[in-house]
Amino acid sequence: MNKRNLSLAAVLLCTGLLPVAAFADNAEDKARQEMIDQALRQHIGEMVTVAPNTNPKKASFNEVFFKGPPIELNGQLYRALVFTAPTNGGELVRAFLPDLALNAKSYDSDILPEQGKVRRFDKSYYYRLTLARDTPGVGAKGARVILLRYFRSELKPGQRYIMWFTYQPRRDFRSVTVSLNIFEEEGVPYREVFPSLFDPDK
Repeated sequence: MNKRNLSLAAVLLCTGLLPVAAFADNAEDKARQEMIDQALRQHIGEMVTVAPNTNPKKASFNEVFFKGPPIELNGQLYRALVFTAPTNGGELVRAFLPDLALNAKSYDSDILPEQGKVRRFDKSYYYRLTLARDTPGVGAKGARVILLRYFRSELKPGQRYIMWFTYQPRRDFRSVTVSLNIFEEEGVPYREVFPSLFDPDK
């Protein structure tokens, strides 16, 4: 794990997004993660498809309900959705609300291409906030919102991607509140994409 990835991993670990195991950069851990990746890919046909929003002024949060039972891998329960990157590419800006009612110690989420190399956290920008008051269209006061950005260079145009979620210790969950956006313009600030998160009056 290079210094850049290690620094970001430290931030993610402290915020509860990244499991401690992510720090272990050895053959056994890599083999385990590759097994999980391949297993998730085998279930792609069973996953609900979500169309990404492409207008920075029209980002919204929606509750996505998963299909069927969870996917059990390596003792953990996974839920996932599928989206397709636009043919002209773009930068992925996504957000989700972890279910705090599950009383999990940690939660994890990432994207996985249907085919090809997996790049984890490289060039990704992470931000977490807690809603100071009830925010219509997002969630109630106290809800936690996780924001993640993946640069244009990390998304292959026209490629299908899996977006997965899991909790530790294992928890089953039927849905996730998520905002999935892919913009042609790079670097649109979170504050412009999600104004109500930073200014509840908007």
